[in-house]
Amino acid sequence: MNKTERIAEEIIKIAYDKGGLVNGESLTEEQIKATNDNAINYVMRFYGDFSGDRENGYYYGLNEKGFELGRRGFFSGEEKERLRQRKGVNIAIITSVASAIIAIIAIVVDYFK
Repeated sequence: MNKTERIAEEIIKIAYDKGGLVNGESLTEEQIKATNDNAINYVMRFYGDFSGDRENGYYYGLNEKGFELGRRGFFSGEEKERLRQRKGVNIAIITSVASAIIAIIAIVVDYFK
């Protein structure tokens, strides 16, 4: 997980834990400044929307994709799921190759009987 995802994940987690809406006052100054970064802002807008302004109240609310991300364990959960799937594919490939080798050995042994 890169720095952009890590910072965005922190804020998205806070919103998720608060039922999907977080007031800017609940964020640290560092987190608020981070939302001005284009990459972090882009990731956060994919999973929710900002409303208001800093003088009158600043909110971040999750959309359906944000709630789904939370249910899946955020970015770190997605990473674990990708690793699990990749291991499953590798195991399937190894099993297939091993089965083919065993079949070839069985054919060769039968041929030389």
